[in-house]
Amino acid sequence: MPYTAFALLIGLGARILLDTFTRTHEPNLRDILLVGAWQGVALQYSYKSTDYVLFVGLGILAKLFHDFNSSKDFNRLCATVLGSVVGFISTDFIAQVFEDPPVSTRGGRRKSVSQRSRTVQFRGTVDGDSERALKRRHAISDITSIDSDSELIPAKETMTPVQREIAALRARASLADSERRRYKEERKWAISQGNLARASQMKWEIKRYTALMEDFNKQADAKLVEAAQQNGRLPSQAATSSRTRVTHANGSARQTEANGARPSGSNQTFTKSSTSQRNGQVRNPHHRQFSGTLKSAMRDPIR
Repeated sequence: MPYTAFALLIGLGARILLDTFTRTHEPNLRDILLVGAWQGVALQYSYKSTDYVLFVGLGILAKLFHDFNSSKDFNRLCATVLGSVVGFISTDFIAQVFEDPPVSTRGGRRKSVSQRSRTVQFRGTVDGDSERALKRRHAISDITSIDSDSELIPAKETMTPVQREIAALRARASLADSERRRYKEERKWAISQGNLARASQMKWEIKRYTALMEDFNKQADAKLVEAAQQNGRLPSQAATSSRTRVTHANGSARQTEANGARPSGSNQTFTKSSTSQRNGQVRNPHHRQFSGTLKSAMRDPIR
């Protein structure tokens, strides 16, 4: 509180009033300087403590103009201005000296205040830090408030409603991923500072934003598949994978048919050979079946 300027203003004003009522002669230079000093104190007090410095300054100028017009004394005008300047500067200097305590006496108080502020800051960090909690809630509200008409979606005028919904979900997932990466950096910083409570809290935030990102991506994929099914066509990747599966299926089917055809041909060959052997046995009823080695069969005459 600027009590110094106010005290000087009251004291000088009382002295001027006393001199005015008790003076029996014309005002001399001392009286003019005293009035000027009182005007300077009033100007300094209004400048530091109130919002009426402009009105006070205009009042002082009006009084100077009135005194000069009434007396036509230039020396009196200069003495009043000099007293006003001296009063303004002296009041400001005295206020700085008496209202601000010395640096040596403030050292202990500054130290205690800084220690108390650091303690409160650490307690706020461990307990949850309400400001950061408000920022986190604001970030989550920003992520969930993105809709199909958001400005974050480029070229939304050329998109269908389903495409805008998918783009909004992708934008939410991107913001969640940004928050996740930011909390990762904060967790690294907390670990480097040895603040394990803060690091544990950041780990929980990372898990939450990771879940949000995955959920938004899953919703976008589901919307994309649903839109493709409604349009009667699959996306390019799904169509490519389906063609690949059909090609593999056709190749497997052809291979199965070829493998199935080969045993049937061998069966037909075996049937034909068996039939020819039976016919040969029927045509040669006296055919002798040899046993033993090849030499004995050659020596044995044919009947």
